[in-house]
Amino acid sequence: MARTTDLYQLLYETFTINELSEAQLKLLELPWLRIYTTNYDDSVEKAFFDLKRSFKSFNYDEKKPRKILPGSVVHLHGTIGKTNRGNVLEQLILNEGSYIKQHFENSIWYDEFIRDIRFATNCFFIGYSLSDYHISALLHPVTDIKDKTYFVNRSTDKIFERRVQNYGQVIPEGLEDFSKRCISLPRLDRLKDPFSLKSFRYFDPHKDKKTLAPPTAIEILNLVTYGTFNEKRCIASLPGRTYVVPRQERVENAAAILKTARSLLVHSRLGNGKSLFLSLLAYKLSEIGYKCFWCQDISPTLNQDINALHSLNNVVIIFDSYDVALDVIRATADRLDAAKFVIAIRTGIQDVRLHEIRERLPSPLERINLNGLLEAEKDDFFHLLDDAGILEPALRKELSRCEDIREVVTSVYKHSGIKEKLQQELEPILGDSTLRTAMVSIHLLNIAGQYPDSAFLRAITGGDTYVLASKFREAASEIVHFNGDDLRPHSPIFSEYLSENFFDAEDVVSSIYSIVTEGVRRKPRRPYQAITSYFMQVTNLKRLVKGSNQSSLLAGLFDQLHRDINVNGEPLFWLQYSILMMDMKELGAAERFLNTAYARASSLTGFKTFQLDTHALRILLMLESADTESKSVVRFEQILTQLDNIASMLNEASHRPYALRALKELENFVRVRGYALTVTECNALLMHLNRLTATLQSVQFDDDSYAESQETSTILESVKEIILMRSA
Repeated sequence: MARTTDLYQLLYETFTINELSEAQLKLLELPWLRIYTTNYDDSVEKAFFDLKRSFKSFNYDEKKPRKILPGSVVHLHGTIGKTNRGNVLEQLILNEGSYIKQHFENSIWYDEFIRDIRFATNCFFIGYSLSDYHISALLHPVTDIKDKTYFVNRSTDKIFERRVQNYGQVIPEGLEDFSKRCISLPRLDRLKDPFSLKSFRYFDPHKDKKTLAPPTAIEILNLVTYGTFNEKRCIASLPGRTYVVPRQERVENAAAILKTARSLLVHSRLGNGKSLFLSLLAYKLSEIGYKCFWCQDISPTLNQDINALHSLNNVVIIFDSYDVALDVIRATADRLDAAKFVIAIRTGIQDVRLHEIRERLPSPLERINLNGLLEAEKDDFFHLLDDAGILEPALRKELSRCEDIREVVTSVYKHSGIKEKLQQELEPILGDSTLRTAMVSIHLLNIAGQYPDSAFLRAITGGDTYVLASKFREAASEIVHFNGDDLRPHSPIFSEYLSENFFDAEDVVSSIYSIVTEGVRRKPRRPYQAITSYFMQVTNLKRLVKGSNQSSLLAGLFDQLHRDINVNGEPLFWLQYSILMMDMKELGAAERFLNTAYARASSLTGFKTFQLDTHALRILLMLESADTESKSVVRFEQILTQLDNIASMLNEASHRPYALRALKELENFVRVRGYALTVTECNALLMHLNRLTATLQSVQFDDDSYAESQETSTILESVKEIILMRSA
């Protein structure tokens, strides 16, 4: 203990800064986007205090806020300000043993570090050696880092220069000279070039529409089967059908809609061509005078980039991610009041989050459905495959029965020898346990419509997936795309094909466990909320985990997950655990886990219990239906409470499908336990049923839910008849 106390005192005296040099102050006076430091001292904070500048300072083990202000300071190795005699050995990364623990790599700040470097115009490392683990290992995942990264070292070192040549350039000068250089350089003015922004990539049809050789049969096969899409090739081929199906009627319809709408939601099921359609639409919109910009992530320079777009007219911002769209549009819509937004989303997510969509996206809001194939699109598909030599007679016959793009793609898989080829290529990859986990995780996330950065994958697998995959680059290229220093899966439908045909259920479950636990830890960021939500849902898990032992595998997964302290605190985890137990006919456990979900929800400010309430009604009715020995309905008051909740949900489009589904349990309940209801209870139940019927009659249903609403109305009438007969 004495030695620890002495160490703390030594560190405190060493790293508590009283004075900074003029060069340090001048350098820190500049408007840096972010300052990351591996020093334990408080020199940056001291400088900002002296400069009377407001700032935020974070440590690697602190929670990351949703928004990080420009100029914030992040301590990667710990800070003396958070250290005391009791935690000095745990708080500060002091030695090689601490490096092995990989503190920062497992910190949620690693994501921010990688993202900041990716979006930064330039990145400067002052006084570092590449022998530092956090430099050599953590810079590796960042694509195109070399041209914008500089190492500022006092003297020239040829050995050091050779070691950093893949990561950046060396500036051989001291801090004072570097500070003077930074002060003298002209400031970057993004307003002068709104077509070279970090947050928004300009879609330039003239730049990309170059004369290229016609697409090869292999290119077309790779596009159809793997989703390997080349935007330049697409633009060069339009408006022809030599590379893609141009979907002309839908594209023109979408362009016409945008003349009056401010937001356009492009939705389809998995594998029906949303991303490709966005490129086709961007091309069409550019033809008629719009300036289209892609937004694929939230950049730290977002506010500057929004200001840059003020100088342009007819701006359309296109999003391939609904979650990114929500955050960016919130910051953009009022400041660019004439801009229009196009957002791609899966049909299932649209159905569930329709209420949120209508609230959050600028109006007028319109939607376009890409599901299904028009006759002209089917003809174009036939010609495209035939010209590429893919359309053999057996495949032609099968394609004639296909109703959408994903059916076409899965049919091509069966007839192009892909399974046999992949069987051989995957053998060495799946033989390496770490690489197998990485590949399974990448493709599971792709099925979920999520594309996490390398930081998340590293945390899941415990290794650098790019380096691991590079050992088998030729084989790995069949299932992932090597994009710079990053790995990207092919199309989601190809990921689904791999999961169903090549991944063992045990490996899938193991990867899901890692994805959920790591996702919950990073949950404050919207993409990780979507990840954890998807991989907790029992309906999704049943699609991903196949085999005769599916139930036992899922039960084991949930048992393991509930032992994670972060997952244990999630109400929606306990809801899904309850749903799993209900499906397994373990109604007692289902009720206990649902009660736990309500308990967890009560401790969270603002948590809405809609999902819990609809499931609660089903569980209550099923429990009472199963309790044939009791002479009374013990949970009757709880049932009435949930019927009240359900009635209010019927007015909300996003909650309605779940409410309708829950009401279907009523018929079996009154048939089996109606005899146990008292006259008073029958009358009370009839009053609630009449209210539900009146609500159903007053609500305007869309085509998707109309049939289910009619079925539910019929069930409610049947339930009322049974009750009246029993009480007569």
